[in-house]
Amino acid sequence: GRAASLDSDGKVSQTIDTLGGNSLGSFTTWQSLGWHSGYGNFTVYDRNNSDHHIVMGQDYQSGSPYYQGMRSKVVQSNSSNTSAVFSSSEYWNAVNVDNNGFDTLNAWYDDTANVCLVARRSGTTAYPHIQAATTSGTGTAASITWGTDTQITSYGTYGGCGVYIPDLGYSLYFWGQSSGGSNDGLFYKTITPSGTSSPTIGTEQRIYTGVLNSTYAGVAASYDDTNNVITVIFKGPSGSTTDMLYIVGTVAGGSITWGTAATLTTLGSNDNSAVLSYRSSDSKWFAMWSHTSSNETMTACGTWSSGTTISWSVKEWTSADGAIYKINYPMMEMRDDGLSRVSVFGRDYTSGVDRTYLFSFGLSGGDYILDLTTFPQQPNDSTGTGGSTQFGMSYSPDTGKYVVNSWVWANPYEAAIFEPVSGSSTADYTIGAAQTTVSDGQTVEVKSIGTTSSVGLSGLTIRDKVYVQTDGTLTNTSSGTQIGVAVAADTVLITKIGANVT
Repeated sequence: GRAASLDSDGKVSQTIDTLGGNSLGSFTTWQSLGWHSGYGNFTVYDRNNSDHHIVMGQDYQSGSPYYQGMRSKVVQSNSSNTSAVFSSSEYWNAVNVDNNGFDTLNAWYDDTANVCLVARRSGTTAYPHIQAATTSGTGTAASITWGTDTQITSYGTYGGCGVYIPDLGYSLYFWGQSSGGSNDGLFYKTITPSGTSSPTIGTEQRIYTGVLNSTYAGVAASYDDTNNVITVIFKGPSGSTTDMLYIVGTVAGGSITWGTAATLTTLGSNDNSAVLSYRSSDSKWFAMWSHTSSNETMTACGTWSSGTTISWSVKEWTSADGAIYKINYPMMEMRDDGLSRVSVFGRDYTSGVDRTYLFSFGLSGGDYILDLTTFPQQPNDSTGTGGSTQFGMSYSPDTGKYVVNSWVWANPYEAAIFEPVSGSSTADYTIGAAQTTVSDGQTVEVKSIGTTSSVGLSGLTIRDKVYVQTDGTLTNTSSGTQIGVAVAADTVLITKIGANVT
């Protein structure tokens, strides 16, 4: 009664399935001192302090002026510091921010300077600003120190994304610009922090010339520190309204060599929420965004081998893939968390209700697939609605958990602790049921589709669905991976190979 899986060397072994997690931990719904606007929610992990996450959200008051800057708080995934309101002493830009707040936010950690970096785009001028932050203390005594607010450029920008490059010892901040003049294209500047003082901003570099299409260029960047490769994705130029482009830079000898921007797909993004991450566990780039014309989810898996070209496999999700196939404003870690699956936080657009969900992605064959079987729902407010724009999530290697957060209309803030899927599984490669028990290296008979197995089975009812358990044994109790159907009390007809093939 043991299920057998096909190994990569053509031999077989007992099926295993030890995947676990994918659950939302208890987290009290937060109330801020005011309201929060729909922009500006983000979370960043402070790698200098164990299990410290800075969660942020713009304060939106019911009176005038509306925009009050951004409130912040330190959260630890394994502590009791998960319920208090945002502290007024942890304001970033507590004064009214040019009467229009800010409309994008991005955050990451700089290992060299040991500070978190947070960038925002002014809601009125669209000038990007950056500020360093550090944390201290533990539990409910944990606090944030914000540094000097520094303007990155003197003209309006589209989108924006920062990424730390350990092989250079500083960060890069990317943005798009489209004014019909000399400032069109995709740009970056180097960001070199000096504690919480004003960071040093480098000279502007343009790596793509063209009139970008959208106010939100959908810029996302990530770094492969094994092969020293930077990848940036961004929404395409005017006249190619749906293109998603990418460009690759290779780091060597303290400098970057940039390739030529190329088309990832013609099915581009509809907002600034494109996300990108490199996964060292399988040497793949993973990207996700919502599609321009229909809000359908787009996922892409990229493989880099050499030079400045990435081979992309792209999937457009449709209703045939499941009820929840439209995910707006996705968020995930752009820095490798070491897991073989990708966790994404986003809004369920399909239902027409602003609910927030956590999704997991895994590699099947050559494509990343959306696992719709396990997606815990973020707790919603009393009106039944949830987050609508920009979510945050940051991973703690200390606990193996994420802190996630979202903005909720009129019930302004909520967050949760998320334990992502981990472990291993060979269930997708199950080929049948072993007929005898053998030692390593011995030959075993395996019965596959169309044959029956009776070894080690009893107590079945005809038409029982038979599943693989985590230890490889077969049972009529649902465990996620069906292998066949009972045709007698002690016999199963093998009807499936693995989890996905009938």
